[in-house]
Amino acid sequence: VARRLEAAAKSGEAVDLQAIFFCFTMDSILQIFFGEAANTLEGEPCVYGAAFDTAHRCMMNYSRPCVKTLTMLKHAPWPFGGVGGLFWRIHGMLNPEFCEFRKACGTLTSESERLVAACRADPKLGERRDLLALFTQAEEKQHFPADYLRDMVLNFVIAGRDTTACLLSWMFYVLSVNPEVQHRLLAEV
Repeated sequence: VARRLEAAAKSGEAVDLQAIFFCFTMDSILQIFFGEAANTLEGEPCVYGAAFDTAHRCMMNYSRPCVKTLTMLKHAPWPFGGVGGLFWRIHGMLNPEFCEFRKACGTLTSESERLVAACRADPKLGERRDLLALFTQAEEKQHFPADYLRDMVLNFVIAGRDTTACLLSWMFYVLSVNPEVQHRLLAEV
């Protein structure tokens, strides 16, 4: 991150800090939590990161304009109404954003399952210290089902990526509009 920002500062190029922080946190989470090397910060593709972004974007694009319709459909009598009722399912199947969301969710599921399977099959599992490896090592006593570990992978990404990237983005924004705080911080560091 520092090298990228330094190069941009020297050339006078504007940068999107939030985009940089999203890449940085995805790379960090994949390495620290799952032992998976990623380098999205340098532009390398990341199937998990791309699917995560697609799922988030599509869900927002689907739900915002459809909230009134979905609320009305929710109140229809069973089996047509309710969340997950026949009307909701048909509405989702006919909406391209929702179909793309479901596809991205399928990719997240298969990538999470791949990470769990790769960790379980790693002959050096006992030497690994990433979070998924520690959970996998504890399986002998805890007996975690495969879907539990799969869901845990996605939950760690949800909990760690966006929250950390947004926190870093806001911190730099607040520092940029409060130079006196920036100077105090610089003096302390």
